[in-house]
Amino acid sequence: MTLARALAGALKILADTRSGQTEDALLVIPPTRRSALRRRGFHPVALVTRAAGLRAISVGRVRTGVRDQRGLGAQLRADNIHGAFQLRAHDRRRIAGARVVLLDDVLTTGATLAELERLCRSAGATVVEHWAISCTPVEKVVV
Repeated sequence: MTLARALAGALKILADTRSGQTEDALLVIPPTRRSALRRRGFHPVALVTRAAGLRAISVGRVRTGVRDQRGLGAQLRADNIHGAFQLRAHDRRRIAGARVVLLDDVLTTGATLAELERLCRSAGATVVEHWAISCTPVEKVVV
């Protein structure tokens, strides 16, 4: 929880410094698998946003058959995650016409943020920024 609070502090600073561009935007986080949520007991991005006092919404759900992204290279990640999220009707209504900021926990190749952007745009949302809590060194970012 200490790390979550430290990351939340950094996220809050980012939100405050970007408020001119993002003040009316919804903070949208990617969905997580139910099995992962049960195993961990929390959604990592939701935990940090709550600790920062920011309201974030998770939209969509993860389709069955999507592999875990760990250990996959850039192209395999992009292929694996493409079409992996399904937008539910109530999520579509929540983000239709909205300005959104997308937030993921770890930016490795950008494949998750790219898929989340595709999902939000399909509902008529305008993506104004992409944020990540942390990033890994990569060869190629797809976002």
